[in-house]
Amino acid sequence: MSKAKQQIRHRGVGKKTLLQRFEEKYIPEPNTGCWLFWFGTTAQMGYGRVYRSKRSIRATHVSYELFKGKVPKGKMVLHTCDVRCCVNPDHLYVGTRKQNMKDARERHRMAGERNGGATLTAEKVIAIRNDPRSQVAISREYKINFGTVSKIKLRTRWKHV
Repeated sequence: MSKAKQQIRHRGVGKKTLLQRFEEKYIPEPNTGCWLFWFGTTAQMGYGRVYRSKRSIRATHVSYELFKGKVPKGKMVLHTCDVRCCVNPDHLYVGTRKQNMKDARERHRMAGERNGGATLTAEKVIAIRNDPRSQVAISREYKINFGTVSKIKLRTRWKHV
């Protein structure tokens, strides 16, 4: 283990290094080579989180720093695989937000045409506007908040459709 890795410690968690704590939180998946981050905190659409210096940081970022080096300022850690909870450093690379969005489009991982984080498409929005059922019933089917259904029907959300 490198000296830098030995020096990375988390206060209040005994003598365990960040690397030791990190390695306790994933399991290797033998078929794909992914390291699945199952035993740690997850947030933001299934991405793993690790606490470092009282801050929650994406597990992919921590994995990259532990095994490959510092992530340059203004860059983000991207996946070569499509598994959000994967923290295998061999499946990670550094890129820009623009590269990430291009990659998501090419792999058809973007739901909305204008917003890559959208859960709805223009077709679904039109279907919601034409659906005569209650907002609660519609929200359950599409797995969205019933207030969002209301805003879609009032055309205060998805105005461009």
